[in-house]
Amino acid sequence: MKLIGLIGRARVGKDTVAEHLHTYHGFSQYAFADPMKDMLEVVFGDRFRGGDREVPIDWLGKSPRHLMQTLGTEWGRNCVHPDLWTLLGEREVEYHAKHRYNLVISDVRFHNEADMILRHGGELWQIVRDGATVAEHISEQAQWVNYDCHTLNNNGTLDQLYRNIDLLMEYS
Repeated sequence: MKLIGLIGRARVGKDTVAEHLHTYHGFSQYAFADPMKDMLEVVFGDRFRGGDREVPIDWLGKSPRHLMQTLGTEWGRNCVHPDLWTLLGEREVEYHAKHRYNLVISDVRFHNEADMILRHGGELWQIVRDGATVAEHISEQAQWVNYDCHTLNNNGTLDQLYRNIDLLMEYS
């Protein structure tokens, strides 16, 4: 089983990379945010997958990204258990390992998430793109200088990104 965790600021292309790995390299996809999206979709409908997650919900005045961040961090990590989403993700990793399926996790934002991936023999890919800004929420501010990450540059066209992914798959 090959396990890859994707790291990067908001809107650098993590989902695009995960989708390419799924479509062209046979990876299953998972995100630590999947359980949060499932929970929020029960209440707010299908606003949490794809599309612009920055646009506020008209009647609420809050964006899907804000709802996911506060559910994930302020409720999940701070009120329930600091490793809640990591523990759920680890169950997914163990399932894929048992069945020898490759898995890409598209939204590694905290050190405990990265540590879990490395503990299971995975690797980290940091996606970088010029102009990507650091959001104010703590989930967007992790520093990765102490982690051994492959760097994937996303400053060109989609075709260039796809070629970079394919090259990294050859050599990692």
